[in-house]
Amino acid sequence: MDVTFESRRLAKLCNKPKKLAKKFGHQRAKEIKIALDDLQGAPSLAEIDELPQWRLHTLAGDQAGGYSIDIDNQYRIWFRITDIERIRDENGYVDYSQVTSIEIYFVGDPHD
Repeated sequence: MDVTFESRRLAKLCNKPKKLAKKFGHQRAKEIKIALDDLQGAPSLAEIDELPQWRLHTLAGDQAGGYSIDIDNQYRIWFRITDIERIRDENGYVDYSQVTSIEIYFVGDPHD
């Protein structure tokens, strides 16, 4: 999948293992890196949906329209489907097998 980042700052954080470890600790940084590698290596979001450890789900409330995968019980990666209007059908359904591009806009603890 094509994975982009909302900001250069977030891209730098996610692409520099030392920065990830400094911000999130070594173990959590490893898990974030594994999740990012899985997202980038997947041909579509359907493959991520089949991996229960990531618990792909839609966001609600003021984050409605976004999607999330779990890093652990506390931390998440939030993203948007970049071409959602083309993919969404007339009933609002999104076929994950058609999702090949996402934009990450948050990595961290959404409860902070």
